[in-house]
Amino acid sequence: MPRFILYNIEYCEGTTKGLYQYLNLFRAVRSKKELDSQMVDFLKTLSPDILALVEVDSGSLRSRHQDQSARFMNKLNLKNLAYSVKYPLVGFFRIFRKMPIFKFQGNALLSKYSFGEIKYHYLSKGTKRVVIQATANLPDPITFLIVHLALRKKTRLKQLKEVAELVNNVKNPVFLAGDFNTFSTEELDFLMKETELVDAYHFNNKKIKFTEPSWKPKYRLDNILVSPQIRITNYEIIDVRFSDHLPVLVDFELI
Repeated sequence: MPRFILYNIEYCEGTTKGLYQYLNLFRAVRSKKELDSQMVDFLKTLSPDILALVEVDSGSLRSRHQDQSARFMNKLNLKNLAYSVKYPLVGFFRIFRKMPIFKFQGNALLSKYSFGEIKYHYLSKGTKRVVIQATANLPDPITFLIVHLALRKKTRLKQLKEVAELVNNVKNPVFLAGDFNTFSTEELDFLMKETELVDAYHFNNKKIKFTEPSWKPKYRLDNILVSPQIRITNYEIIDVRFSDHLPVLVDFELI
């Protein structure tokens, strides 16, 4: 039975104790030493078949010029990688693609299954715009869409409409996952109404209900929505502090 893990790793900056840590700007230019190795060692115990990473550094000064997504893939014995910088190719915010640190900030999808097709979509609004679309053969095809949505609600709603269009254009069963930055279920309800997706969270019967901040979770920002053809057999929010977010784990099968 395949296992999928969604994890916002916060570029391995290691904010795990309180909001005051965000004031330490040194973290933005130098990740916490050995934290990536600690994350990998922990993820090995969970044995993910597919791993979605949000807030990945692909080789800046902060990550000591190491590509975190490639490092995670190799250390976890995963075989395939889809990665993209999260900023747009056109418009004002394309400037981030030329700035130190920022031009290495992206999201990634790692898999032990081969990818039949990989696409990178860019939403029309917001700073963080990329949607990674990758179809994995399990052996039946499932299409994964990985997002990191805007902080402003007005912008996020526009993004959700476009994400819904992407979902509806996919013929395969869909896994939509990422950091939605949603502080209520209203937006998820809208997305599910516009698509046939269901909230995998409904299968959560564990003690932990929220994913952020990791030291005192009170928001569910990290979400997984799936097509009805995908049956969730296990859903867990993992209580581990390597990032300001907690990872989400699901086991699933096609029906």
